[in-house]
Amino acid sequence: MLPARPIFAFVILLLIAASVVAQDSVATDNDVEPPVSLTQRTLAQDIATAEFEELVLWLTRLGLSTRGSRSELQRRLYAHYGVQAPGDRAADATREITIESAIESEYFLLEQIDQRYIRLRGGVQVRMEDFESGVTHRISAEEIIFNQSENSLTALGAIEYIIVRPGQGDERFEGEMLTVFLNTWEGVFLEGRSTRPRTIEDEEIEFSYAGRYITRSADDIIVMQDGVITSSPVDPPNYHIRARRIWVLGPGEWGLQNAVLYVGRVPVFYFPFFFRYGDRLFFNPVAGYRNREGAFIQTTSYLIGSKQARETSVSFLQLADEGEGEARRVREGLFMRPATEDDPPPRFDNEDWNLRLLADIYTRMGAYVGLEGELPQLWFFDRFDGAVGIGVSRPLRNYPQGTLGYTNYFIDVAWDEQQSQPYPLDLENRPEVRYWDATQFAGITLPFRYKADIEFATRLNRLNLRGDFELYSDRYVDLDYGDRSEDMDWLALVGEGPDFEPDTVSEKTRLLWRLSGNYSAPTAAAAPWIQSLSVQNFVTSLAWSSKQTDPASLPRYASRFNPSPERAPVPSQYLADRSPQDYFFYPSRLTAPDMGVRMSGTLVDSRAVQRRAADTVEAPEFDIRAPWENDPPGEHAVDSPFNDGYQRLPPREADLSGLRFEEPLNYRVSYTLTPRLTVVNEYDQSEWQKPDDIDFAYSYSSLTSNNSARINYQGDVYDRLFVLSGSLDSSYRYRSIYNADRLDETQFRNLETQAFRYGSARVSNNLRLSTFPFVRDSYLEQTNLSYDLNTTLYDRAFVERDPDDDSAVYADRFLRWDDEFVRAHALNMNLLVNYWRATQSLRVRADLPPLDDRYSGRLDLITGPLTSTVETEARRIEDQWRYSPLIVTETLRFHDQVSLRQRFVYDIEEDQVDSLSSSLRLWPLTASLNFRYTPGFRFISPVEQPGVAPWQQRDPEEATLRPTDADIRLDFRYESDPLWRNRVRWGARFDSQLRMNFMRFTESFLDIRLGFNVRVHQFLDLSFSSVSRNALVYQYVPSLADKVGVPPRNVLEDIGNSFAFANQPAREDSPFNIQSISIAAVHHLDDWDLTLRYSGNPEVVTDADGLQQYRWIPFVEITLVWRPFPEIRSEVRYEDDELFY
Repeated sequence: MLPARPIFAFVILLLIAASVVAQDSVATDNDVEPPVSLTQRTLAQDIATAEFEELVLWLTRLGLSTRGSRSELQRRLYAHYGVQAPGDRAADATREITIESAIESEYFLLEQIDQRYIRLRGGVQVRMEDFESGVTHRISAEEIIFNQSENSLTALGAIEYIIVRPGQGDERFEGEMLTVFLNTWEGVFLEGRSTRPRTIEDEEIEFSYAGRYITRSADDIIVMQDGVITSSPVDPPNYHIRARRIWVLGPGEWGLQNAVLYVGRVPVFYFPFFFRYGDRLFFNPVAGYRNREGAFIQTTSYLIGSKQARETSVSFLQLADEGEGEARRVREGLFMRPATEDDPPPRFDNEDWNLRLLADIYTRMGAYVGLEGELPQLWFFDRFDGAVGIGVSRPLRNYPQGTLGYTNYFIDVAWDEQQSQPYPLDLENRPEVRYWDATQFAGITLPFRYKADIEFATRLNRLNLRGDFELYSDRYVDLDYGDRSEDMDWLALVGEGPDFEPDTVSEKTRLLWRLSGNYSAPTAAAAPWIQSLSVQNFVTSLAWSSKQTDPASLPRYASRFNPSPERAPVPSQYLADRSPQDYFFYPSRLTAPDMGVRMSGTLVDSRAVQRRAADTVEAPEFDIRAPWENDPPGEHAVDSPFNDGYQRLPPREADLSGLRFEEPLNYRVSYTLTPRLTVVNEYDQSEWQKPDDIDFAYSYSSLTSNNSARINYQGDVYDRLFVLSGSLDSSYRYRSIYNADRLDETQFRNLETQAFRYGSARVSNNLRLSTFPFVRDSYLEQTNLSYDLNTTLYDRAFVERDPDDDSAVYADRFLRWDDEFVRAHALNMNLLVNYWRATQSLRVRADLPPLDDRYSGRLDLITGPLTSTVETEARRIEDQWRYSPLIVTETLRFHDQVSLRQRFVYDIEEDQVDSLSSSLRLWPLTASLNFRYTPGFRFISPVEQPGVAPWQQRDPEEATLRPTDADIRLDFRYESDPLWRNRVRWGARFDSQLRMNFMRFTESFLDIRLGFNVRVHQFLDLSFSSVSRNALVYQYVPSLADKVGVPPRNVLEDIGNSFAFANQPAREDSPFNIQSISIAAVHHLDDWDLTLRYSGNPEVVTDADGLQQYRWIPFVEITLVWRPFPEIRSEVRYEDDELFY
C-alpha cells in the first residue's frame, strides 16, 4: 500500500506518442500476464518523484535505514519492493502532465467501452507542458477527470485555465466546465470567460471576453457563442459589446456577427457584421476624404518585402494579439501571410529590400502611380533608394470662395475669347468645363506629371561614389501626391481624425543632380614617403531653381500672377488655386569639376630608421644558449639530489614593457599637400520666361584653385627633456572669370575684381619649444616650460587695379617684426604637482614683443573639500600698463547639497574691492549676498518732490563697496508614502524666494510658489499650483517704509489676509498678488476619465480710453475620455472669451 502522503506530489509523466500503444498492447496467446494493479504500475514512479522528506518518512515506516542521499534512499526502496527505476522517458516526450495538487484521487475502468479514467478531486491543479511549442497549460478546478484512452481531460467547477506563451503574454479562461483533447489541445468551455491585457496610450487595460459556449480548435481558432466583450471592472459593466458570435481566427484577426454596443443598458451602435483580417492585404488600401482632393483610395503593394507593423488608430481594433509583424510574409490570394517552412525560399536573399507599387486615385484631383524602394546591396550598389511616378490631375479652385470647398469646374474661357468680349457679367449662366493639367519635358508637352528621386552609393575597390538625382515636372508634385499612408485611419474616415496638414509635405522649389565621391590610391610601395594619396570629395553637380512662368503663356484658368494685358481679366475666384504650370524649373549652376587631392607622408622618421635597423640585425653565430633554455639530453647532467629544486633558474619574464629604453634623440618630418580645383558655370536665365526659352547658355564661368601645403616637424631629446615641434604652412588661391560674353562691362568688371581679391598667397610658421624637466618624477612629471612663436613669413594680397591697363596690382610682403606678421609670441610656464590626490597647478603666460606685453597667471589648489582659484592679468597698451581684476574664488563642498562659495574681485588699477559675492547651499535652502563698488542710488520721496523719478544715481565720488542684493530661497518638496490601504498618496511643494534689492529697495519682492497633489487610486487625481508675488517687501522694514511715506506692514498679517476669502477688503489689501494659478482634477469613472482644468493669469490690457489696466485671463477645459477608446472624447474649452467644443 502506498504511504499516506499528499497526492499533490504525485506526478504523471505521459509519453503521448507511446502511451496508447502501451495501454492497448495485447499479450500473445502463449504469454498471458496477470493483471497488475494501479499501485504496482505506479510504484516506481512514486519513488522517483518523491521528495527527500517523503522518502525518509517512507523508509521509517518500513523500518529501513534513512541514511544517505536522496538517490541512495530511492535505490533502497527499489530494492525493497523489487522494482526497477523508471527510465528517462521525458527526454523523448513531447508533452508532460504534472498534477501539482489534489485532495483525493480515483482510478477506474469502464469495461463497456474499454476506457480507463483517473479522477482527481478537491483543489486540483494540473500543469501541462508542450515541449514542441513551448506552451504551458495550467488548469485549476474542483474536479478533473483524465481519460487515458481518449487522451482527454475534463474539468468541472470553478475552472481557471491559463495558457502561457513565452514572450506573448498569458491567455486566461474561466468557466464551469472544460474539456481539452491533449493530442490537439482542442477545447470546449461552457459559460466561459477569458481575459487579456491591452496597452492603450501607455496604460494597461484588461479586456474580458465571455461566452455561453466557447470552442477552441486545433488551429487555435476560438469561437464564442453569445459573446460579451468589455473592459469595465464593475458588474454589471458600464459598457459592453454583445455579439451572437465572436471569432478569433489568428493573430490580429477576429470578427463579430450581430453585435451591439451597449453603454449601461442602452444600445448605441449596431454591427451587423465586422471582420478584421490579420494577414495584411498585399496592396494595403487606405481610404479617406480631404477637402481639396476629395475622396481618395491609396494603395501600396509590396513587390519585395513587407509593410512595417504599426498600431491601429482605433485602440479597440487590438482585440486579438497582433502577429510578429516583421517575419517574412508570402502572398496568398489578396493577403500576405507569415511564411512557413513549406513555403519556397524568397527570390531575393536580402531581407532589407523593399519595393512598393503605389496606386492612388482622387475623385476630384486625379490619379497617381509610382514605384518606391530601398534596395541595399543591389548589384554593385551598397545603397540604392528611389521613387519614380507619374500622375494625372485636374486643376482645382476654391468654391465657394472663402470656404473649405473645392471644385474642378471652370468657366469656359475659350467661349469668352471667341466672343472677343470682356468677361460676361452673367456669371450664373456661363458654361463650365474641366481641364487636365499638362507639363513639359525637353520641350515636349506631356499630358501627365512626373517625379523621379534616386539616391545611390557604391564602392568599387578604392573608389566610393554617391549620386543624387531629382527630376520633377513641377513644384507641387509632392504637395499633391506626397501626403499618403499605408495604414487605414478609421477615425478620419468617419470624420473624427485629424484633417490634412500641409506641413507634412512641402513644395519642391529646387532640384539637384549630383555625383560625388572619393578615391584612395594604394601607397604601400611608396611608404613612408607617401603614406596616403586620395582624391577627396570630387563633385559634379547641376543645380536647378524654379521661377514664375510668364502669365501670357499660361492657360487662362492658371494665370493668377500678373494677368496679361492682352486678355480680359478673370476674377480670382475662377482661377486655379495652384497649377503645375505656375512655375518651371531651369538650370542655374553647373559645377564640373569640384575636386581636391590630399597627399601626405613622412620625409624623415628616426623611429622608423631604428625599427628598420633592428629588423636587419642578425643573430650572432655563437653556441650560446639563454639561461632559460634546457640543456640537451646528456649534457652537463649531474646526478645530485639538489638538481630538482635548488639549482633551477627563475622563470623567464613574459613582459618587459616596464623597462624603458629611450633613444637620446627622436625626430620626425612629415608633409601634407591639399590642392583643389573648382569650375563653376552660371547659366544666363535673365531672359527665360517659360520652359521653351531655356537654351542652356552660360552667363559666365569661373575657375577657382585653392592649394595648401604643410610641413610638420618634431624633435625630442631624452624623452621630452627638450621638444621642438611646429609646422610650416603655405597657401595659394587663384580665381579667373571667362565665358562672360553675355555680361555687360560693369558686371564683368565687378566679378573680375572679386576674383582678384580672392587671389592671394601666404607662408607661415608655427613654432613651439618646450621642456619637461621633471618627467621622471611622479609628483612633477607634468610640469613644463614652453616658448611659442607663430609668424607670417610671406604674404601676397590684392591692392588695386592698375589705372593704365586695368590689370591687378598685388603687394608682396615679407616677414616684419611687428604685430601684423608675428601672430603669437609667448612664454608659458605650467607648474603641475600631483599631490593631495589632485593636481595642483600654477600657470603663467607672458606675451612678448612685438605683441603688446601681457602677463597672466592662474593658481588652482585642491585641498580636500576646499578648492581655491586665483587669477589675474597685466597688459601694456600704448605704453601704459592695464591690470585686469584679481579674482579669488573659494569653494567649500562637503556634499552635492551642502556647499559654500565666495568670489572676491579686486580692482588693481583703482586699488579697491570691485565686487564680493557669497553663496550657500544647504539642502533645500540656498542663499546669496552680493556687494559691488558703486555710487548707488538716492531715493526721492514722491511726497516731497512730486513728478520726479523716485531713484536718482548718486555722484560718482560717493562710490564705495555697497551691498547690492541678497537672495534667500527655500524649495521644499514632499511625497508621502501610500496611505489608506495603499490607495492614497499626496505630495506638496513650497518654493519661496526673497530678493532684497539694496540699491533700489522698492524693487524687492517675495515670490511664493505653492503646489499640492492628491492621488486616490482609481478614483481621483487632484493638483493645485499657484505663484504669488509680494512687491511691497520693503514695507516690512519700518525705516524703509518711512522713507517712502507709507505705513509699515506686518508680514504675518498680510499672509493671513491673502487667504481671507470671506473678507474681500482684507484680501485686496494684502500685497500678495496672484501671478498664475492652475487647478486640475481627473475623476476616474471606471471606464471614463473626466478632466476639469482651470488656469488663469493677469495681463495688462489697454481699454477703449487708452488706459492700461490688469485683466484676469481665465482658461477652462473640460474633457471626457473613454479610456478603452481614447480616440472617442468630448472636449469643451473656454479661452479668450470664446467657447470651443
